[in-house]
Amino acid sequence: MTILVTEPPVGTIPHLSVAGRFHIDNGSLAVNLPPDVRRIGIIALTILETMGKDLRVTGGNAVRNEEHIKYAPIWVAAHGLDRIAVLNGQRVTAAMAGHLRTLFGQHAQIIAVCESGTSRRTLRLLKRDGAAATTLDWDDFLTSNPVRQQQAPTEAPTDGYTLDDLPHVDFLVFRHTAQTITTPAMFATIDKDYTTAFKAATQIEPNLETVLDDIARITWNAHSTASILVTVKAFQAALFRRGWLLRARADQLLGTLCSVRHPRATDRDWKALRAYIRPERSATAALFLLNVPAADIPTLTLKEVENALTDGALRGAPIPEAARPLLIAEALRRHAENQSPDGPFLTLPPGNPRRHLEFIIDARRDLGLPIDGRTIRTENDTHRTRTLYNLGLDLGSLT
Repeated sequence: MTILVTEPPVGTIPHLSVAGRFHIDNGSLAVNLPPDVRRIGIIALTILETMGKDLRVTGGNAVRNEEHIKYAPIWVAAHGLDRIAVLNGQRVTAAMAGHLRTLFGQHAQIIAVCESGTSRRTLRLLKRDGAAATTLDWDDFLTSNPVRQQQAPTEAPTDGYTLDDLPHVDFLVFRHTAQTITTPAMFATIDKDYTTAFKAATQIEPNLETVLDDIARITWNAHSTASILVTVKAFQAALFRRGWLLRARADQLLGTLCSVRHPRATDRDWKALRAYIRPERSATAALFLLNVPAADIPTLTLKEVENALTDGALRGAPIPEAARPLLIAEALRRHAENQSPDGPFLTLPPGNPRRHLEFIIDARRDLGLPIDGRTIRTENDTHRTRTLYNLGLDLGSLT
């Protein structure tokens, strides 16, 4: 591994020039190493913190020095980091370069970004101590490491209407009133959801459990409570036509449906999981956010997860790009432990088979992830046994 040594022109602040050129999401990292550091553990921790690891999360301070050295290369490989810029490059020694080689691998590119007027001395000292080093022209450095293009924030998907667009009336006149108070285009969107739910309600068995199942199924991809309310109103109208009265306390029902729905992770949520140093914590929460039931997480095999990473989807759920390193890191850790492909993807402590649930709950508390604790503990129950689910609905015959 050759260390590239560069410096900006006089009057240029290196940190400002480098800003935006190195980022974990494009396979590179810019770090400030502690001065005169000699221990690889301190460099490993600095690398981990630069990648977004946070010692304040659950278990963060419990990670030992040898684990920093163990996990830093795993996370480097998981994110595919192959370039590192040391912003205080004039402090880099041959020993520090050797530690970086251990953590980043032989093929990574290390760039020592020195303050103006210090690169020649840095280069001379590195060569004197046996490190392979060469000069990199500043303009060539900027050209080969362009400023990363910032992606425009994507707007949150919507259902096309909100609760403010819906009438607060009884189900018998709901559809007609919605047509009266909204624009034709908006009513067409509302009526599409209404009609879909109405047709479904005309074909189901009229019992409470079936009704709940079908409402949950139809509204599974809803982005707000507005479309859930439209579905409930349509079910009430369709069942009334069949001789059944579906009473609904809207506030309770909406809260119930939203609390048991599976979380929909955003890019922010996946990146928040980078805070954990130990890969098993972030991987466990990632699996749950990928729609793997909590009870099934311990049964996943290493081969199944690696096949999913190759295919881009796990049990039918697409794996977002930001989620991939979270699973790759745990797979690398398991390989380092000589785990067989048919062995478990996660390792649970002996005598604590519910440890993975604690990881998920910790992630909800530490990182503010969209996880409801009731979802974790009751997801294998039927709707009939979920007393929470029965709040807000009552079905009775009119005959």
